[in-house]
Parts: sequence; structure tokens; C-alpha cells
Amino acid sequence: MRLLILFQNYSGEGDFTTSNGSTINVSDYIDDANRGETNTSGSTIVVTKSRNAIMVDPDGNGYQFSSPQEVPNGFTVFEGESFGQYFLPTYSHL
Repeated sequence: MRLLILFQNYSGEGDFTTSNGSTINVSDYIDDANRGETNTSGSTIVVTKSRNAIMVDPDGNGYQFSSPQEVPNGFTVFEGESFGQYFLPTYSHL
């Protein structure tokens, strides 16, 4: 099952506020980001994106996104353009 919700209150630039109230500046990692999609399925799902993307956990930590990517419940995926190198950790559920 794939259930992602699109954030209507995020412009795609600057700080994104997570469900836990933490913030991350998405623009530090990708340009022209979409509004973000959050996994609300209650479990981990596999997501495929065709453009550059990052994922953010509910605590505001950013992670690399390698399509196809397992996205845990509560994580938000942002898709956009990357014109430079950014370094984010790889998510590990272990």
C-alpha cells in the first residue's frame, strides 16, 4: 500500500516544519523543491522518484534518497533539482 499526503502549507523553499515541530531548511539540499509528500501509511513503503530528492524524518533530520527508496512512516520526501553536491547521511533503521 502506498499512502503519501502532499503538504499544502509548505512553499517548497526554506524551512519545513515536521510533524514533531522540528525544522529543516530543504533549500540547503535541493532547489525548486516540491511541497513534499509524507508517508502516512503506518508502515514503511517503497517510493520511486525520477528527480533528485531527499527525505526528512519527524525530528528534522535529512537523509539521502536513492530511488527506489524505503520510506519509513512519518518521513517526508522532497523532490527537486540539485546543482551542486550536498552531503546527507544514508538512513539506517538498525
